[in-house]
Amino acid sequence: MHATIKSRFNIGFNPLKDMLLTIVAMSLLIYILGKIKTGQPDILHQAYLFFDSSDIKGKVDSIRFQFNVEAVKLDNSKQEYLFAPDITQEGAFFHAYTEKGDSFIKPPYSKIVVVKGARKTYTYTFKKF
Repeated sequence: MHATIKSRFNIGFNPLKDMLLTIVAMSLLIYILGKIKTGQPDILHQAYLFFDSSDIKGKVDSIRFQFNVEAVKLDNSKQEYLFAPDITQEGAFFHAYTEKGDSFIKPPYSKIVVVKGARKTYTYTFKKF
């Protein structure tokens, strides 16, 4: 009788089986997280391609930081442009030095954005994403 109870509730430690189950579970988790995360870069890449090909001229209406990039809306358009500006050689951060009403100029396929403010004109390059 003692042997029957032991065999019915045999929850023995099997290191090889446990290790294989752990590897399978971690692989599945990494795969799922990778699929979830890849959606955002596709959206951002499409936004970058749109920004890069656009001829943009107008006054800044709003600026916000979204998805680790700057989101700029101009007063003459309903479109919001997403881009990742670099810091200028003078150390000017886009978000800190650009204000509502500043002129925003970017020719199509140009790698430079010009922001003309009341005090100074800043030239920004931006990252491809």
